[in-house]
Amino acid sequence: MALHLLAARVDVNELKLGPPRQPLASLKRLLGEDLRVDLAQRSLDVGSLTITQPLMRVQREADGAWMFDPWLVAAPTPAPSAPSEAWRAGLAALQLTGGSIGFVDRVPSQPVTLDITQLQLDFKGLHPLDAEQKDMALSVKARVGAGSASQVAPGQLSLVGALRLPAPGASGGAGLRLDARAQIERLPTHALEPYFADRLNLELLRADASYRGRVQLGLPGGALALYLQGDAALDDLSANTWSPAEDLLVWKSLQVRDLQLALIPGQATTVAVRETVLSDYFARVIIDEAGKINLQGLVKQPCEAPGTEPAPPQAKEAASGPAPDICLGPISLVNGRVLFSDRFIKPNCTGSLGAFSNSRPAGGAPELAALSLRGRAEGTAALEIDGQLNPLAQPLALDIQGRVCNLELPPLSPYTVKYAGYGIDRGKLSVDVAYKIDPDGQLVASNQIVLNQLSFGDRVAGSEAPNLPVKLAVALLAGRNGVIDINLPVSGSINDPQFCLAPIIFKLIFNLIGKAITAPFSLIASALGGGAESPSRFPRSWRYRLRNTRRCSKRCTAAPTFPSRAT
Repeated sequence: MALHLLAARVDVNELKLGPPRQPLASLKRLLGEDLRVDLAQRSLDVGSLTITQPLMRVQREADGAWMFDPWLVAAPTPAPSAPSEAWRAGLAALQLTGGSIGFVDRVPSQPVTLDITQLQLDFKGLHPLDAEQKDMALSVKARVGAGSASQVAPGQLSLVGALRLPAPGASGGAGLRLDARAQIERLPTHALEPYFADRLNLELLRADASYRGRVQLGLPGGALALYLQGDAALDDLSANTWSPAEDLLVWKSLQVRDLQLALIPGQATTVAVRETVLSDYFARVIIDEAGKINLQGLVKQPCEAPGTEPAPPQAKEAASGPAPDICLGPISLVNGRVLFSDRFIKPNCTGSLGAFSNSRPAGGAPELAALSLRGRAEGTAALEIDGQLNPLAQPLALDIQGRVCNLELPPLSPYTVKYAGYGIDRGKLSVDVAYKIDPDGQLVASNQIVLNQLSFGDRVAGSEAPNLPVKLAVALLAGRNGVIDINLPVSGSINDPQFCLAPIIFKLIFNLIGKAITAPFSLIASALGGGAESPSRFPRSWRYRLRNTRRCSKRCTAAPTFPSRAT
C-alpha cells in the first residue's frame, strides 16, 4: 500500500527543550517548506528548512557524560526479519540564522568555556543517508569568544566551500572531506589551553589566532589528512612561567606569510613558509639553579609508564615516521627586548637586550641561511651578529660573527666574583667573535676581547675562586691608554656532554693572567716604574695588539672618564 504525505509549509514557533527558565535548547522559529514523505519508497525530501535564533547549551561533565545522555533511550533489540530497503532522506537547502551555542567541558583540570554567537549556517544538497556521498555547498559564519567572563572581544570565523559527509556506518569517519576558503580573525586560542596544558611548562594567558587561506581536510581510512595554504598570525600572545609566576613570552604580532602545510598519513610532513615577522616582543631567558635554560623545557617530554623499559631508538624512529621537510623563508624580528637572568651564578646576574631586530634571508634545511641581527645590550652597547646558520640541523650548524661595543662591565660582576673572586668597579667591554660549527659537531671559535679602563674592587669575602693577584695582572696587561686586548681561540666538540663554553673561556683568561704573573721580573719592574726596559722592547709575545685595538676603536666610542667610586 502506498502512502504519500505532502506539506507545503510546516511552521513551529518558540520551541524549548528542558527546564522552562533555563532550557538546554530552544529556537524562535522552525520553518519547513515543500515536505514530501513516501512510505512505500521509504524516502523523505524537504525543499528548504529555515531555523531562526536557535540556542543550545552543550555541557560535558568531569566523568565524560554529555548533557543529552539522559535523553537517550536504549534501542530495543529488533526481532529477526527480512532485510528491508534503507530510508533515503534529502534536504535541498538548510539555513540557520542568529544561532548561539554555549559550550562547557569539565573533563580537563580547568574547564573549557566557549561562546559561539551570531551563528549563520547554509547547506545545499544534504543527503546524509546515501551510501555514496557527494560534495555539498557549505557556508558558516560565527563569532567565537572565550566565555562570558572573558574581557577579550570574540573572534570571527568564516568558512565557504564544499563538504562531503562520511557514508553511514563508515569506521572512524572515513570519507569525510572538506575543501573551503577560511577566514579566521583573532580566535581566542587561550580558551583551549586546558586541552594541552599537561604538555606545556607555561601558563598561556592570551593568544589570538588568525588564518586566511585554503583548508583541505579529510579522513582517508580514518586517519587525518590536512592541507593548508594561506597566511597565519598569532597576535597578543602572553605566557607566564608557573613557579614563580613571571613574564615569559609576550609579543604583539607573529605573522606567518604564505604558509603551506601538508599532513598526509604515511608520508613526511612538509612545511614551507615564505616569510615570518615577529614584532614588539619580549622574552625572559633564565638559567636556573641547575644550569638549565628555561626555554629548553617549555614543552614537556613524554613520560615513560612506570615499570616499562624505554623503547629502543630504532622503535622510536619508526613510530615517529619520516622526518618532516621544513623550508623557511626570511625571518624578521622587529623591536624586541630580551631579559636575561642567571640564577646559577651566586649572586644572581640579570641583563637585558633591547631594540632587538633580526633579518634572515630565505633558506631551508639542509642549507645554511644568512643571518643579520642588530640590537643593544644593557641599553648602551651596540650588538651586531652576522653569518649563516641552520637551527633545524642536527647538530646545530652555523658560521657566525658577532660584535659588541662598549658594554658596561659592572653588571657582570657576579661572573667575575664566581670565577675570579673580585667584583668590577668600572670598565667597558668590546668583543669581536667568530664561531663555526661543522656538520660533525666540531666547534672552532675565536674571541677578540678588548677591555677598556677595567678596574676591580676588593676581593669578595667567602669567594671560592682561586686567589690570584687579578689586579696586578690587569695592571700588567693594560697598555698606557688603559686598554687590554686579548685573543682567545676555542675549539671542541659540542657533541661532548662535558663541553661547556664559558668555563673554557674563563680558564683561558686565568692562564693568561698566570703568564702575566710569572713573567720576567723586568716586566714587573717596568710596570712598577723600576727602570726596566721600555714596553716597546718587551718580547714579541707581550706586545699589545694595537692594530686590533685601533680597528675596534673605530666601531666603538672612546673610553669615558669614570668618576671615582662612591664610598
